[in-house]
Amino acid sequence: MSPSDYLSQIRINRAKEQLLTSRAPVKEIAAQVGFADEFYFSRKFKKTVGTAPSAFLGSKKSHMAIMNFPYVGHLLALGVVPSIGVYDQNRDRHRRELLGARLHYPLKRTKRFEAQLADYNLQALRESRPELIVCSDYDSEAYGLSTMQKMGPTVVIPWIYVMAEVGLATWLPTYLVQVRGLALTEGAFYLSGFYLVFTIGRLTAHRWIGRIGQEKAVLLCSLSAIVALALAIAGSSGTLGFFIASGISFAAIFPTIAAIACQLYPAHTGKVLGFLFTPSGIGSLLANAAIGAAASQYGMGFGFSLILIFLALVVCMGSVMNGNKKKHQPLPVEPSLENE
Repeated sequence: MSPSDYLSQIRINRAKEQLLTSRAPVKEIAAQVGFADEFYFSRKFKKTVGTAPSAFLGSKKSHMAIMNFPYVGHLLALGVVPSIGVYDQNRDRHRRELLGARLHYPLKRTKRFEAQLADYNLQALRESRPELIVCSDYDSEAYGLSTMQKMGPTVVIPWIYVMAEVGLATWLPTYLVQVRGLALTEGAFYLSGFYLVFTIGRLTAHRWIGRIGQEKAVLLCSLSAIVALALAIAGSSGTLGFFIASGISFAAIFPTIAAIACQLYPAHTGKVLGFLFTPSGIGSLLANAAIGAAASQYGMGFGFSLILIFLALVVCMGSVMNGNKKKHQPLPVEPSLENE
């Protein structure tokens, strides 16, 4: 592969991601990924992918890679069989009948993530040329988000945010009563206020998210939620109102993630939402278990502060995703390349 072909492949992959995760017009996407002319971009895209950019949005992405072992099970429960996924013939015999011969590129899994495992799975991913790569926030760090993005459009589905939202809603009254000394009715007041603002945020988020972009919206809301919770936890009784104010930030995060995912499969929205809510439910269980265990061992104040750590991890993942978009954005196309 020549350097120009390699560069073109990276640009097309980035264009696929933009088409799947944003509502930007084709002209704007072409400029973002390094094509000076939208018509040349459309021709190049169709020549490489086999379909025009507008048609690509409505096409079913059947040749997808699932880098997370639990996510393979979630898809199987929804009746979707990926062609690339984590599977061990000896340990996963219960899935053999469901996967059959349709899993063309089985990825290895071990009890501990090792460099050798990463090399093998990335090589399989490279050879399979997936239309879509789905991974968790942990996988994006273990394999390298930028590395996977070079092989195909990559979508990260985080569990960590759900842990933060559920942790706050579940443990806020207990924290306010046991740590801050409020009456139970006062704790219920702040929780009700949080959900009131949360609901208002859900109803109005669409008015501004489209203007700044979905990935930036997730990052901005996560940061503002951290600031609001930190002020409420570290301050006096006068800053407890920030617990209520944080509802506006929490409101937009998960719906935005869900919107990004639903754009991938517009004809299968129900299955997509089911796939999202399954790991979300697991994240809820993990959040309550982690906060409860920490509270029992080190006190309720420490356990409740884990929510800040969950949100900080969401911010880190959002920063990585946005940083990779800027870092790996190709340079503008040279005139000589435009005249192929």
